[in-house]
Amino acid sequence: MDCIFILILCVIQIPIKQGSELVVPKGYPLEEYEVVTKDGYILSVFRIPYGKNDTSTPRVPIILQHGIFATSASWVISDPSRGLGFVLADSGFDVWLPNSRGNTYSKKHVKWDPDVDKKEFYNYSFHEMGYYDLPAVIDFILEKTEQTQLIYSGHSQGTTEFFVLASTRPEYNARIKAAALMAPIAYLDGARGTVKILSAFTGTLAKTARWLGLYEILTNSPLIHFIDTSLCKKTAITIRICDNLLFALTGFDSVEFDESLMPLIADQGPSGASVKQLMHFGQLANNGKWQDREIGER
Repeated sequence: MDCIFILILCVIQIPIKQGSELVVPKGYPLEEYEVVTKDGYILSVFRIPYGKNDTSTPRVPIILQHGIFATSASWVISDPSRGLGFVLADSGFDVWLPNSRGNTYSKKHVKWDPDVDKKEFYNYSFHEMGYYDLPAVIDFILEKTEQTQLIYSGHSQGTTEFFVLASTRPEYNARIKAAALMAPIAYLDGARGTVKILSAFTGTLAKTARWLGLYEILTNSPLIHFIDTSLCKKTAITIRICDNLLFALTGFDSVEFDESLMPLIADQGPSGASVKQLMHFGQLANNGKWQDREIGER
């Protein structure tokens, strides 16, 4: 009974600290837009149009695309001297912070309710994010700013989405002035550690998820948020556990990681991912190829 109770809690959505609470109190302007993709997903896109002390325009637009289980908050949880969103705004850029389909800020669709139509809503992987989400966001930004090109910067899955865009929608290449890709992910056959171990069970995990009717995992639920914020607050003796769990998934680098950010990361919580996103990454790790989802996984 306890396990069933936990599974139920883990798929209930709760609100988290909004973008305005992370940006505006630090003295920066923030705009929010909704962008609709060709396949009906409604994406939340934030914009820091200029820095704290310089409001001059026009500016070169730059996209900062977050990774898996993350949101646009990734770029603004640090203080202004270190948060990339703030640093770029203060350096003269027009900063755009999109949220990929299905994450905490982008759980909307013109037709499907993510809580009711789970099978339909979460029927996507990073392929659809690159093929549909990025073009919609790029078109919106260029029209809004009256520019012909922009700069793209992505982290982790944010780079994977860009690779999908560049390889399947070549007409968009001319609209990208430059791209800066951090921790790029395409070929995963060389992956090690937790990722490699889990990828070996991709088929079994996919079948289990279908049997359980599970289409999204690690969403920002009341239970997960409570555990995150309780275990990972600055005064908790368990904060080292939080650090090591994060390292187990992303790689160990205790020197570069700023532990003071852990409570903020925990407060945002994992933003959720579709099961098919993870299965797609597992497929890449197993076959060593860069390709769309296998037909059997669609």
